[in-house]
Amino acid sequence: MRAFAFRYHEDPARLDTLYARLTETVKTDSHLDNFLALAQAAPSSGATIRARTADDKLAAYERGRQAGQRADELAPRNALAHLWLAINAGRWGQTKGVLRSLFLLPTVREHMEAALELDPRLLPAYTLAGTVYAEVPGLFGGDLEKSEALFRRASRWIRRWTGARVGLGRTPDQARPA
Repeated sequence: MRAFAFRYHEDPARLDTLYARLTETVKTDSHLDNFLALAQAAPSSGATIRARTADDKLAAYERGRQAGQRADELAPRNALAHLWLAINAGRWGQTKGVLRSLFLLPTVREHMEAALELDPRLLPAYTLAGTVYAEVPGLFGGDLEKSEALFRRASRWIRRWTGARVGLGRTPDQARPA
């Protein structure tokens, strides 16, 4: 999955096959890497790329959240387990609507913060955190300045980190030099 994650657009049908295999594999092989791969595949295959309806997306994100939860149970100090659990829960919330899914916010925050604490150079965790702080209303903990700072930090490490650059472009102070 890691090798395929950045090339899924070349053969979307292959992503479906990989996702189906991972879904079957975790039923009989509870190795941590299988759950991490399924949690990573869920947002791409089942939701973002291939889902046809909001219900399909919600189901895929829920499967990804469950896989991330199982990975976290197997390895509570694994930053990727926390990251994929938080991403899938957050994407479920985005799909459902931020205000309708505020009950998930503590879970998303807990796991994104754990991922950052366990691996302070895990760039996708900064993208996730920046997005959460940008999209959550200020009344519930959203913070555009914090969002911008997270995106800037990630983009300093890798100038071409797309998630950070796109997120930074969404913050109100994007014209200020880095």
